[in-house]
Amino acid sequence: MFSYLQSLSSYLAFKVIGDGDKGHLVDVREYPEFSKGHASGSVSIPLGELSAKRLRKHIGYAAGITEPIHITSATGMRAEQAIRRLHNIGVKNAVLVNGGI
Repeated sequence: MFSYLQSLSSYLAFKVIGDGDKGHLVDVREYPEFSKGHASGSVSIPLGELSAKRLRKHIGYAAGITEPIHITSATGMRAEQAIRRLHNIGVKNAVLVNGGI
């Protein structure tokens, strides 16, 4: 894990978002995986397509800056890679959802 990696359990992440707190849930699994089942309100941006431009298009300019982005995948491995990628492009407010979907 990285020193900058923030994480939450899936229960807490969904509770925070469900309680109306600012935040977004991004699922970085591939489209066929996402279509088989996903968390309500989540946005699908596969890891291979993840970029600052895609985030802004799908969830707005505040995402990852003033509003946290909660990142999930099947097991958490791709989510961790996504957070590393986001951190490298300047998106610092990204949170790993432990355990994945």
